[in-house]
Amino acid sequence: MKKNNKGFSLIELVVVIAIMIVMTGAIFMSVGSLTSQQVKKAARTIDSLLTDTKTLNMAKSSAYFMLYKDGDYYYAMTTDGTTKQLASNKTLTVKFLDQGSSSYTDVADTPIVISYDKASGAFRERGTKAEGAEPEFTTGEYVKEIIVSAGNRERKIVLYPRTGKHEVK
Repeated sequence: MKKNNKGFSLIELVVVIAIMIVMTGAIFMSVGSLTSQQVKKAARTIDSLLTDTKTLNMAKSSAYFMLYKDGDYYYAMTTDGTTKQLASNKTLTVKFLDQGSSSYTDVADTPIVISYDKASGAFRERGTKAEGAEPEFTTGEYVKEIIVSAGNRERKIVLYPRTGKHEVK
C-alpha cells in the first residue's frame, strides 16, 4: 500500500502559525522596549548636563545649557562645548513648560537656554540664544518641566527654579 504524503496536515499548519504569532509579538515588544530606552536615555542625558552646567556655573560666571533641534534630531549643549544628540529616533520630541503656562512648547519651535544664578544656585529665567551670540536671559519666564517623549513613552524632568534642583520622573 502506497501512502500519498504530499502537503501539510492541519496540525502542522496551526503550529507554524502559532510560532509566527509568538515571533511577531516578540518583535513588537522589543521595538517598544527600544523606544522606551531611548526616551529614558535622553531624559538622563538632559538631567546629567543640567548638573554639569550647575557645576560649571559655580566655577565660571556664564555657564549655560541649551536644548535645540537641528534637522531631524534634538541636541543638548553646554557652555564648554559638550553637545549630545538625544536619540537616534526621529520620532523623539522634546517639549517644555514655562512656570505659569498651561501649554507645552516644542523645543523645535523655541530652543531653550537654561542657566543658574551663581550666588544662589537657583535657575535663572529661560534664555534665548542667537547663533554666534551670547545667550540673553530676558524672557521673564522660568522652565518648570521638560518632557521627552516618543510614541506613548514619556519622561518628565521637573525643574525647581528657586533651588536650582531638578529630577527625572
